[in-house]
Amino acid sequence: MIKDNKGTFWSIMALFFMQICNGAVTPAIASFMQAFPNSSVTSIYMITTLPTLIVMVLSALVAPMIGKKLPYRTTAILAFVLMLVGGVAPYFANTLSFVLICRAVFAVGVGLIFSMGGALSVLVFPQESSRVMGYGQISMNIGSIICMMLGGILCVYGWNYTFLTYLLVLIPLFCVVFLFKEPQIQYQVPEAKEEKGGNEKFTSEYYLLCLAYLVTTVVIYCIFLNLSSIVVEENIGNASFSGMLLSLSSVAGMVAGAVFSKVYTFSGKYSLALGGLFSVLTCACLYYGNNAAMIILGSIFSGCFMTFMMCAMQMRLQEILTPGIMQKGTAIMMSLFSLGGFLSTYYASLTGKVRPEEASRYPFFIGIFICGAVTILLLIAAVATKSRRLPES
Repeated sequence: MIKDNKGTFWSIMALFFMQICNGAVTPAIASFMQAFPNSSVTSIYMITTLPTLIVMVLSALVAPMIGKKLPYRTTAILAFVLMLVGGVAPYFANTLSFVLICRAVFAVGVGLIFSMGGALSVLVFPQESSRVMGYGQISMNIGSIICMMLGGILCVYGWNYTFLTYLLVLIPLFCVVFLFKEPQIQYQVPEAKEEKGGNEKFTSEYYLLCLAYLVTTVVIYCIFLNLSSIVVEENIGNASFSGMLLSLSSVAGMVAGAVFSKVYTFSGKYSLALGGLFSVLTCACLYYGNNAAMIILGSIFSGCFMTFMMCAMQMRLQEILTPGIMQKGTAIMMSLFSLGGFLSTYYASLTGKVRPEEASRYPFFIGIFICGAVTILLLIAAVATKSRRLPES
């Protein structure tokens, strides 16, 4: 029960708070291009996507050991210290190389905590997991909103001021130091699964879900790469306005997180297909939208996609994975979000070359068909799959 373990609950919220703070630099992409005119577009994108690659590797390799060989509290404190140092240091940079080195240090910190919040939600509060993850999404999106809005505002004063946004890491660091009590979790495999001999193994459904999550993330992550260019190049607004749009995406994700538990009660196994539908709507709005209203709508749909897809994935993993591999399964799944963010750089670049005159928007046109196909497959899988519902208290 949450009320019986408030310290751990608020510690989990602190972990979620800075989980996707990498987006703080997104509103400044256009400013980075002006500050480093001799650098390629792909190199500039690396300021955003390099951390996602490092997070992916750490999530897959280190996260499964957290809680077993590495204490949660110690790991979280180390992670936040690295995020603080690596996040703020680029303020003093004058070369792109130094910025990228600092972003790598920052990413190590993010990678250490990236799947910790989701795994603890399921392992510490198994009967209230959808509710805790919903609250976690709210916390995560509040952190994203604040980071992107502050990053966009500070960017107006200079590209390097954007990195002062990461002084916010002091807030969750304080929470973990003073509130986090190391949880005592027993990793036991249910007898029903031991009898079938299927314990400690990933199912084919798990791998298919991971693939669907990766593909849709590659497409939708382009909003973090291209939205600033769309807004500035088409005179829809400035860097501050693009930061507001990306924050709006987080607001939508926060609202979606608040209602996820209720929606899941009705949507159940169709929740993943619902998340896929939001990805299709996102792409449609960002490609066909020729005014601020449609761009805003696309941002809202993108936030709904990220929350529903991530929460629905966590709920489905809780049904198909044993507790002994839940941390590892969650870590791999979360690392795919990072991998998708990294691959989106090349996806955006490749699809943009097909139609150079609309390079910033064309990835979303292709995305309509990609996300549409994934959504249909998720819907078919939901119809053919039996789903059990965990009780909520």
